[in-house]
Amino acid sequence: AVPSGNAMAALALARLSRVTSGTVWEKQLETLFQSVSQEISLNPSGHAQMLVAFDFALGPGSEIVLTAGEGDAHKVQDIADSIYQHFIPNKVLLWHPASGDDKEAVESLAPFVKNQLSFNGQPTVYVCENRTCQLPVTELSKLEAVLKDLAGRKKN
Repeated sequence: AVPSGNAMAALALARLSRVTSGTVWEKQLETLFQSVSQEISLNPSGHAQMLVAFDFALGPGSEIVLTAGEGDAHKVQDIADSIYQHFIPNKVLLWHPASGDDKEAVESLAPFVKNQLSFNGQPTVYVCENRTCQLPVTELSKLEAVLKDLAGRKKN
């Protein structure tokens, strides 16, 4: 089965809404869901990806913010790999550069990351649920424990 373009658009809108806290995206998403709701209610199994998008939009979400340090790119990649090794439904991963134009662009789109800075120039991870963040993590072993806990709670 191939997901419909509408379902993929809905998932993208849900992610944008989550990252930006944007009511514009939420309204567009609501309009999209309303336009297909009758068809979905008649044949839900034929719209699995749209239901995934619906679950993403309604369900509790996780935002994982990776604030880059000024140093080792390999450590940043190791952290990103670790995050992607865990199945955490309804998560978004935001890359928050330590400086430059990209930093300002990310902060203008997702203002909640503005105060999430790197510690001692090290890549720092903030694991948040509905924009409420746990203490920042800079060590991969501690991040693994936080992600394992989060993944375990999302399964239930």
